[in-house]
Amino acid sequence: MRVSRFFWFLFSILLGATAGLVFGWYLSPAPMADVSPGALRSDYQTDYVLMVAQIYDAEKNLSKASQRLEFLQGETPTRLAQIAVIKAGELGYDRRDLELLARLAQAMLSAPGEPSPAVGATR
Repeated sequence: MRVSRFFWFLFSILLGATAGLVFGWYLSPAPMADVSPGALRSDYQTDYVLMVAQIYDAEKNLSKASQRLEFLQGETPTRLAQIAVIKAGELGYDRRDLELLARLAQAMLSAPGEPSPAVGATR
């Protein structure tokens, strides 16, 4: 009697899980939303810029870092790096991470062709 109950219990759980997956994945899937990477919350954007800074620290390829930052859209790569330094400080990132972000922002600012910001100017 106990084995029979246990079998039907497991069978009903597996049947329900299978029916739920079939319904959710095939019969009524959630619609895909067209969301740009620029719509990420600022802390996630800061994490992304930190990952780019880590890659830049290893590769020292500023043009590739700039291309990677353009993925976020909305702001220039230099401005994204500057915003990430500020946001990382606010969020309490590790000192090493702040240094990586600052080096990337400094490299972006000193890149040829990048306009130097005027004192007190905003974009």
